[in-house]
Amino acid sequence: MTRPTREEVEREIKAKGYHVDAGAFVDYYDANGWKVGKNPMKSWKSALSTWERREAGRNQPEVDFSRFGPQTVESDAGDWGSSNADFFKR
Repeated sequence: MTRPTREEVEREIKAKGYHVDAGAFVDYYDANGWKVGKNPMKSWKSALSTWERREAGRNQPEVDFSRFGPQTVESDAGDWGSSNADFFKR
């Protein structure tokens, strides 16, 4: 694999509509010798795609569960006491 320039990475990001920081991507792989784990990288475009999926997952809006209000659970806990058979006779 030929190491891409920052400009090549920026072009790919723009062409694909990704939201990855090209500088961070290039700097990260420059620092570790363009390896994935202990193996030489085979495709920087595939790695970039993985970065985009990870980035997209981080930017998901958080759900505000408080808008659903308090939840209550109806319980027949007493019916489960000494005899489960009585519960099933209903």
